Amino acid sequence: MERKIEFRGKRQRDNSWIYGLLMSDTYGHYRIQFDANQFSQVVIPATIGQFTGLRDKNGVKIYEGDILKEGNQIILVLWNEKYASFTLHCDNWSCLGFFYEDLDVDKVEVIGNTYDNPELFNK
Repeated sequence: MERKIEFRGKRQRDNSWIYGLLMSDTYGHYRIQFDANQFSQVVIPATIGQFTGLRDKNGVKIYEGDILKEGNQIILVLWNEKYASFTLHCDNWSCLGFFYEDLDVDKVEVIGNTYDNPELFNK
């Protein structure tokens, strides 16, 4: 099975989400190339997140920065440099889990992300 490398980020000009390949230009801006014609747009660096390669129980792609719900538990997906892995951070109690070991994607649902819905995850 081939894993598609994909990123998302909010477009700088109108704050809308775009999806595709991440690159930087000669001016140091991050851009996302979003179609086969190599059109790209400058994105806000803080909003960039990589696709984890997994989908939730509804088939929604799970990205870095997404907020998930499993039962009553709220979970934030982040990239961890130390472990070079996507990790899980739980709401209201301390947990650090590895994405592919500690999460049953058939039971979770993407309910938002830290950029559009920060109130969903109480640190």
